[in-house]
Amino acid sequence: MRQLDVALAVVLVLALLGALWFLLGRSDRTSTNRAEQSAPWRAHDVSRDGVTHVVVRRTVVGPEGETVELESREVAAVPDADPDYDELLAEAMGRARARAEVLDRERRTSA
Repeated sequence: MRQLDVALAVVLVLALLGALWFLLGRSDRTSTNRAEQSAPWRAHDVSRDGVTHVVVRRTVVGPEGETVELESREVAAVPDADPDYDELLAEAMGRARARAEVLDRERRTSA
């Protein structure tokens, strides 16, 4: 009879630990989903292969502090050697900021 009580106690403890693990994991996923849903669009530029790409993107901070890109859309590409580079980049960044505002508004109204 004593062995049955010990076995029942072990099963009960394991069931409680499993339920706790499930609930904590679910809580982490829920907070991650909330962070992803509320991540704003931001203008960003990156230079690659002699071209500066202007994009709008949504990012969150990952579990280890890294930046995780959720979505990205290119607004413009400006050749780094273009004589009007500064003017073109400023114009593209302005368009990207305006696009980010529109996308944020759409995200907020659809949520």
